[in-house]
Amino acid sequence: MAFDWPIQCLLLLGMVSTVISDSNYPDDGIISGMMSSLLQENNMLKERLSYLENTVNKLLNMVTELSKETETDKEKRLLLSSSRDTVPLNTREYPAFYTLLTHQETNISPHHTLVFDMVRTDTHKAYSNLTGAYTVPVEGMYVISWSVRSYGGHSFELVCNGQVLDSGFNDGNLQQTTGKTYLGHFKVNDVIFVRTHDSYVGNGYIYSNHHGYSTFLGYRIIQQIDL
Repeated sequence: MAFDWPIQCLLLLGMVSTVISDSNYPDDGIISGMMSSLLQENNMLKERLSYLENTVNKLLNMVTELSKETETDKEKRLLLSSSRDTVPLNTREYPAFYTLLTHQETNISPHHTLVFDMVRTDTHKAYSNLTGAYTVPVEGMYVISWSVRSYGGHSFELVCNGQVLDSGFNDGNLQQTTGKTYLGHFKVNDVIFVRTHDSYVGNGYIYSNHHGYSTFLGYRIIQQIDL
């Protein structure tokens, strides 16, 4: 059978056109609407991205400013800090001692020196547990404190170079602790100790054990230095 190619081509084109018109492909209006929506979303994302970039740049600038410290700034800070701080201390210039009694005293007489025989702290080896005296190694202002546990009433004195600086008293039929603290200026080689009073000596013992120790201590205080 002979074919007429021009006619057949026209028929084929008609069939393709029919297929396309009957298919589910969106038309130009729908495609245009979809493209418009995509363009709007793209523009919104660009605006958000631009806002975030500006925010990040501002934060980076703030961090840079905060972390920036020139050598001049460091020098000013160091000078200001040094003007407020105290001069570094030489620990050898600030002696301290702490002693306690490990036994009871039974033979008590007027002006009986208390010998605190256990030395817990003595930075300058200035306390003697043979005599009970502390020899001042560095001149300055000192806090001196003592506490004595006794029975039957006693009076005790803090003495420096034979001069009474302070005294403490207790009276009663029970065990009591007499404690005092003294603040004063001492010179090198001043001798400090604790003794009983000469005119009031109780008839009871002086006690010291793990239930309550009698102690003698002192330390030089740090005084402010004007720069």
